[in-house]
Amino acid sequence: MRSGIVKDYKIGTNADGDENVVLLVCEITSSEDVQTVEYIQGSQNDSIPEIGTAVYIIDVAGNASNKIAIVCDSNIESTVENGEKKIYAQDNGSIESYIYLKKDGTIEINGNTDFAVNYNNLEISLTNQDTLINAELTKLTATISAMVTAFSALGVTIPPYVQGAVTTDITSAKNDKVLL
Repeated sequence: MRSGIVKDYKIGTNADGDENVVLLVCEITSSEDVQTVEYIQGSQNDSIPEIGTAVYIIDVAGNASNKIAIVCDSNIESTVENGEKKIYAQDNGSIESYIYLKKDGTIEINGNTDFAVNYNNLEISLTNQDTLINAELTKLTATISAMVTAFSALGVTIPPYVQGAVTTDITSAKNDKVLL
């Protein structure tokens, strides 16, 4: 087993020529020793290591012409506990976004400073609440109008009450980048 550094990548066929795979262009021992190797990653993962990531390279079945790269090290210090998983995207060696699956069942997406909600259900509930409030305002308007009429009969002038509709706009709370 040898180590290498990812210099580039491309999509190409595997050694058997029967499926498209990620091929990493790796510097193995020196800048003159650059080789293309098939990237092997765990089941249910789809990623391409960032340029500059360390990889370990193995000859398959002792065949020096058939190499694979495994176990990437992104040089980012681990912050997870035993049994947890963090999936992240990086740029120039820093984490840009992540999903952190914690062992207590919590899923953090890019931090833990806010909460996710089911936006569509919340919007329906708030619209229904607005409808109930507007129905009550309509009743109040009718009562106030009757009082204005009664006071007018007594010679007291009261300006008319104009009801405004209640609407709740939560579109600014919608996050199109986090979908449940």
